[in-house]
Parts: sequence; structure tokens; C-alpha cells
Amino acid sequence: MGHYVIIGGGGFLGAHIISTLQKNEFDRRIIVVDPTPRKFETVQVDEKLVTYWKVDSKILNQVLPGACAVFHLAAIGHTGACAGNKKLVHDFNVLGTEQLLEKCREHGVRRFIFASSVAVSFVGEPLYNVSEDEKLPDPRKYLNHYSASKAEAEQLVLSQSTEKFKTVCLRFRAIYGAEDPNVTEKVANLIRRGLFIGMMSVHGREPISAASSAVNCAQSFYLADQMLQQKGVLSKFDLAILATDNTYSIERARRELEYSPAPCQMPEAAEYYKKLKDVRNTPFFSQTFLIFLVVITLSIFLAFIFPQYK
Repeated sequence: MGHYVIIGGGGFLGAHIISTLQKNEFDRRIIVVDPTPRKFETVQVDEKLVTYWKVDSKILNQVLPGACAVFHLAAIGHTGACAGNKKLVHDFNVLGTEQLLEKCREHGVRRFIFASSVAVSFVGEPLYNVSEDEKLPDPRKYLNHYSASKAEAEQLVLSQSTEKFKTVCLRFRAIYGAEDPNVTEKVANLIRRGLFIGMMSVHGREPISAASSAVNCAQSFYLADQMLQQKGVLSKFDLAILATDNTYSIERARRELEYSPAPCQMPEAAEYYKKLKDVRNTPFFSQTFLIFLVVITLSIFLAFIFPQYK
């Protein structure tokens, strides 16, 4: 029967994969290869059946013998310190996948499931009900190195499929849920620290008035300068994929994998973040609030100087 190996399975998606396997009466051993595995309060995992390995140069020769299937989740994403390094992204996402495929064949692994992304189809233009059978865009049109690397890796994975070594690519989009540190937490941050319509103060802070003190004006310029030195809330790709219509068909997954989507998990995710006293890694002054503060300050200043525009 063999065991399962999940490369890069120490994160949010990996935890849910393990939980799903175990919920479906899967009692075989699962090996997770990940340098920094996390625990999630909202995901039920039987740790007795899971072994976590740190990454090193010999790890694949130790974990792949006897494996029946490999789930490949590891990748450099479209955000973070490494996302802008084209060579590093390509080496990790494409060449790393190629080396993993070779090792899987060498050790007789029968199945290889690759975590791809709808980013392979998206170039900033509206998309409607896109299927996996449609031709991929010109690589030069991708909005980031991640998208291009995923497209190349996906084609590589599919080209290696044989009767003895079957490969599958699954395209995901904006994986969300309670404790997701990427998409869901970003949205929660924006909601909880987002755009203010107004603010009242009872305990001594200076209220918004018909004029602004020089101290407050200077502070708003300083805070705005600090904000501009920080990384954006959303990347170009994040903003484009959120603001542009793009939908994808799941008919092939229904037909070939007998996939039946579970009910929307957004209510559970919303309840999780509502219970948190605060959202992690969020500064006291949100970026949107700083922008709002600068706009209000300038508006009041102009109204004070040019009263006819009040």
C-alpha cells in the first residue's frame, strides 16, 4: 500500500490534506517534508500517524522509498522576499519540481499530485468559467514570476505522466479559511483595521475639527512617509485578481475525480477572526487609516484657507 509524502505540507493546505485523509479512514503513515511545520487549532490532525521531516539534501532518498503517492505543495509564492527574484523562483518552482519528479520515478512512486494555481491562466484580463483544456497565455504576459513558473512546472508535470507513474495538476485559487495566514488573514486585517468613515474620542484626544494644528499636520506627513516605506497591503497580482472578473470551471474535476465541493467555509472563517482580540502582524495605524488621515488633513486645511470651497 505504501505511505504518503507531502512536500511543503507543514502549512495551512497541508494540514487540511492530512485531516481529510484521516477523516476518510486513512490509517497509513503520512510523511511531511517542511522546514517550518505549523499547528492549527481549527484543523483536526492525528499526530500519531504523521512524521515531520526538515529539509536537507538527502531527505528525498529517505522518505520516498515505499511511498505510494507524493503531494507537491512547496513553492515560492507571488509575495514575500523571494517573489521578485526570477531565477530563484524558477529554480525552486520549476527545477525543484523536475528533480522531485526524477526522484519519484527513481524510487517507484506511483502517483504525483501537483498543487498548481489559477494564476497560470490569469494575466489581468477578465476570465469566465475557464477550463483546464484552454491554451495557456503567452508567458511574457504573466503579472509575476510565480505565475510563469507554475505554468511551466504544470506542463512539466503533465508531460511526465505514464501508466506506471501517473501525474495530476490541481489548480487552486485564493485558499481561505480560519487560521489561513495568507488570503483570509489579509482580508481580516483590512476589515478590522480598514477604512474609517469617522472617529469619535471621549478620552482627551483631539477631535476632527474645522482646522488642524501644525503638530497634527506634521504627524500626518511623518506617518504617511513611514507608510510609504512599508510593503503594500496587496501585490499587483493580488489587486488584479481581486478586482478583475475571473471564474474557473470545476466540471472536469467533477467528471474525472468525482469532486463534490463542500459548503462554503466563509462563515466559519469569519467567526474565527471575530473571536480574535486582535489580528496578528497589524500595526496600530493601518495603511488605509493613514491615507484617510492625510486626505482629511489636507481637505480641512484647504477649506480653512479657501472658505468659499467649504
